[in-house]
Amino acid sequence: MVRFQERFRLGHRLPGPEDTEPVRFAFGTTDIPLDRRPRRTPVQRAVLDHLDEGGHRYVGHGRFRP
Repeated sequence: MVRFQERFRLGHRLPGPEDTEPVRFAFGTTDIPLDRRPRRTPVQRAVLDHLDEGGHRYVGHGRFRP
């Protein structure tokens, strides 16, 4: 993970939070209210815990240096 992070360069980040993207990744949909979602996997728990604590996620685009 650290090696990837060292080689990745962020090119563009959307200006506001995109909290639905990690929810869609972890659960496959955004149709179910957050308070009714299961916390079965570590990823699901991490996403919901982060949002419950008032955190946000941002979406960006970048490139991976060879």
